[in-house]
Amino acid sequence: MARGLVAVIPSLALLAICAACTRLTTAPAATRTPPGSAVGAAEVAATTQPKAPWRVAPVTLAPAARAIAARNPSELNPRPAARQGSSAPPPAETRFGSGDGVNLDPLGTCISCTNASAGSNSSASESRELKVADESIAEGQGPTNGYNYGSAFSLPPNSLLSAALGYFQMDNRADRNTSEAHSSGTLADVRLGDGQMANLAILESRSNASYSAASGAHRDGTSSGMRANLDGGTMAVVLLHSESSSEGSGRVYLLHINDRDVASAEQLGGGPPLDVPRVATVRLFRTGPDGAVVGAVQDGSSNQAAGIVATSANSSGDQH
Repeated sequence: MARGLVAVIPSLALLAICAACTRLTTAPAATRTPPGSAVGAAEVAATTQPKAPWRVAPVTLAPAARAIAARNPSELNPRPAARQGSSAPPPAETRFGSGDGVNLDPLGTCISCTNASAGSNSSASESRELKVADESIAEGQGPTNGYNYGSAFSLPPNSLLSAALGYFQMDNRADRNTSEAHSSGTLADVRLGDGQMANLAILESRSNASYSAASGAHRDGTSSGMRANLDGGTMAVVLLHSESSSEGSGRVYLLHINDRDVASAEQLGGGPPLDVPRVATVRLFRTGPDGAVVGAVQDGSSNQAAGIVATSANSSGDQH
């Protein structure tokens, strides 16, 4: 009899363990969702419905951040340029305002070359800041209702010394009634004490354009070979400068100190252009309806092939 109990007890224990396992692996009927119920239909729809696509928010830059970028370009990250908006072809309502530091079209070289245009519901700007032999080192385009900036090289931000090489910046805005576009570029920008002690800019160009349905279009461009400010602007020196505006005559000077033109084009007397018929025309310190130049070379078809510190407020895009 004892041997029989010993044989039965392990069998009963085994049956109890199997029953417990069955209860653990089988969900209670009360917790299951009937297939025909509303909750069950929602579960099926959730598993079969396609997922919504990802939404990518456009990158924006507040006006305060834009002002900081313009004031201290060495704080810019030269790799990811901030962009917003969509690219658009240049508007047909107006031509370009342009400024060139050095433009050598036959050699595919451009340093601090900027342009900007604006029209009804459209604006565009461009900066070819550093392009040598058709190789782009630093350049960019500003889309309609967008902002773009960058540099080829910049020092880490610090309060003592900041420097940027091949710096460009563009800012555009447009709607049906008004629009504006701005582009600037500097080959080299060095600042001491955030520019309050000293600021040196080499080959600096700016282009602006605006459009209004009520008043029409405006364009202007400026370019300087060198600009230096000392003691927060107390002392300002500009060497080799030209500027053009669609609302007035151009201006050229060799040297400018504070508010005085020490040597302007009128004082220097640029003299007649050097003309080689059907080959080229060389102009020095000239202003006219086509713009203002410190030095320029036109080919036999009167298209500008080269320019040094040259600006225009009435040039088409294919001539820039």
